[in-house]
Amino acid sequence: MASGTLLHLPVRLLQSLPSARVQPTPELQELSASIREVGVLQPLTVERCGNRFLVISGNRRLAAARMAGLETVPCLTAEGEDRDRLLRLLDGALHGEVAIREDDQRGL
Repeated sequence: MASGTLLHLPVRLLQSLPSARVQPTPELQELSASIREVGVLQPLTVERCGNRFLVISGNRRLAAARMAGLETVPCLTAEGEDRDRLLRLLDGALHGEVAIREDDQRGL
């Protein structure tokens, strides 16, 4: 399977990392209602992991799609160099978000 391939995968085959689990919130319920109405507009990014797929980005969309009762969601596969590049980008974004939260807590 080529990297960047768009697939419509069953949600039952998608797995989130424990650290990426999404808690139910009013915002997630709003996203779920939107997805129920118009579907998932931005594909999740996944990596094949045996017979399942690991969600690299899109855990909130996956949780909302499950809440909405969707059976499949659009996913892009990430492999090799594309996967490594994406993970570095996500890591940088996550560290930026943590720094912003820490600044907010300090009142900066």
